Amino acid sequence: MTKIIGTAALHAAALWSVRLRDGRACPQALAQWRATHPEHELAWLKISQLEAKLADLHNAPPHAARLALTQSGLSRRQLLSTLASLGIAVPAAWLAWPTLQHWQADFHTAKGEIRQFVLPDGSELLLNSDSAVVLQYSATERQLLLRSGEIMIQTVSDSRPLSVRTPHGRFVALGTHFAVRLREDESQLALTMGQIAIENRHGQRLRIAQAGEVWRLDGENALPQTQLNIDPTAWQQRRLILDNARLDTVLAELARYRTGWLRCDPAAAALKVSGVFVLDDTQQILNTLAAALPIQVRYRSDYWVTIELKT
Repeated sequence: MTKIIGTAALHAAALWSVRLRDGRACPQALAQWRATHPEHELAWLKISQLEAKLADLHNAPPHAARLALTQSGLSRRQLLSTLASLGIAVPAAWLAWPTLQHWQADFHTAKGEIRQFVLPDGSELLLNSDSAVVLQYSATERQLLLRSGEIMIQTVSDSRPLSVRTPHGRFVALGTHFAVRLREDESQLALTMGQIAIENRHGQRLRIAQAGEVWRLDGENALPQTQLNIDPTAWQQRRLILDNARLDTVLAELARYRTGWLRCDPAAAALKVSGVFVLDDTQQILNTLAAALPIQVRYRSDYWVTIELKT
């Protein structure tokens, strides 16, 4: 049976590796940490194997590198965050790693791309950065499967109901204009006009959402979102509108539109940001933040950026 290693243990092991490499930790302290829990030892072995694999792949072609990394035993999310913890600058070609599911979708966008489509019934579909949708139209229904990312829909009148399905449930349009965002553990609905019926993953109708409301669906329950620090619909105008938002939350949002890793040092995470920014130029947003806040932008490469407090 394969042992599952938690992301927290992998991050800790990666930090031990960096500190050992920089001379900020001694082998005895590392040995003590490894001995405190079986998961620590497994995480350390996985990190050691990953670093050895990366060394072997230094001159490998991108397709071979991606294949080898896929076989690392880590999820894509774990792998990317672990590489970031190690401070490893990954070649740009390695980062062009869309899932097969993404490219097999009927509509999809690349990182940083926002694109509009017209559906067969005349409805308008807007895809945010790094999003993918599968179309399931039949004689009796119009359904969109949101595979990744975020979409906005402007529906047209049709005898067939239109819905958006995610792993957490379904949103059934009742003549409306709305956006749905897929996150790892929930889906978010932002309703601009009309009404939406919210169903959980079991097909149970939970409530009817009204225009102006924002809801989170976790698969079982629908929860209202009343305090929003980031406007959930501003991306449709290629804007990022912030209202007293935490810096780490802002950077996580910006990372959706950039290739590579954008990391916020924990010491700077709680700084607050307000303003309106243009998503077309994330580099300019970083420059603006650096001018307005007591932070500095540190580049290990074009694809690995860390935001730190000024010292």
